[in-house]
Amino acid sequence: MKIDIDKLIKILITGCLAIYLFFLVSTQVSHQFLHPRMDKYLVIAIVLLGILTITQLNKIFASQTSPRRYSLILFVLPLTVGFQTEPASLQSSIAQNRGVKVSQGTTVFSDSSLQTPSLDEQLASVNQYLNSNTQTQNIPAVPQQNKVSQYFDQPQVNTDGLLEITPSNYMNTMYSIFEDPEAKKGQRIKLSGFVMRADELTKEQFILSRLTITCCVADASLVGLVCEYPDADSVFPEEGWFEIEGTLTIDDVDTMPFPIIKIAQYKTIAQPAPSNQYVF
Repeated sequence: MKIDIDKLIKILITGCLAIYLFFLVSTQVSHQFLHPRMDKYLVIAIVLLGILTITQLNKIFASQTSPRRYSLILFVLPLTVGFQTEPASLQSSIAQNRGVKVSQGTTVFSDSSLQTPSLDEQLASVNQYLNSNTQTQNIPAVPQQNKVSQYFDQPQVNTDGLLEITPSNYMNTMYSIFEDPEAKKGQRIKLSGFVMRADELTKEQFILSRLTITCCVADASLVGLVCEYPDADSVFPEEGWFEIEGTLTIDDVDTMPFPIIKIAQYKTIAQPAPSNQYVF
């Protein structure tokens, strides 16, 4: 009985891949690349790879060995890189290279070529189609008052009247503010994030933002609020991390009414650990 090298290599590849995926999930390193809700699919992959590895063990020894396929080495290279390379989160400089653009949608700024129409614009397009198509004229129009935020828990104000925006309530709070900024006008807000700037803003203004992902880093976008402070261009350096507290006002940004935080106090904070830099 000889050891079938070809099958041994296959078993080592599937086994190491299962171990690597287990490492990513158990250490939460996977959250630097994937939304936490994708963890269950990684666990399924780990189980299947483990079963495949175990069921192939009895095939290592055979009277007749398979021809060696050196192309299997191509599968070893990614695993080697994965084990030896320190994962890094998506940096704000990548988003800066895409171009920063202030928008009235829930995504405050992102690649202008990837701008998504607002909910009202999408509903208007649907109603326009329904009205223009004779086969759909009897279908009632989609109500325009539908809000994305109705599907999320509403942000809670603490006993001091302060609305603290945290990673756990980040997106639903942003939806709530941008869909009805007048309702939050005058609200004291506490927010942390890193500094980004856009051409539409003045020297006293910047965007305090966080990176958010829906599925994986391929769809990562920057979401935040415009902040205003005297001499902000010198006080708040680009990509610096800050925690600010201020009052939400409504002002014009590039001739558009826009929610802006007038900063009352601030402090520099440390950059979060890579696995905690995203909000979901």
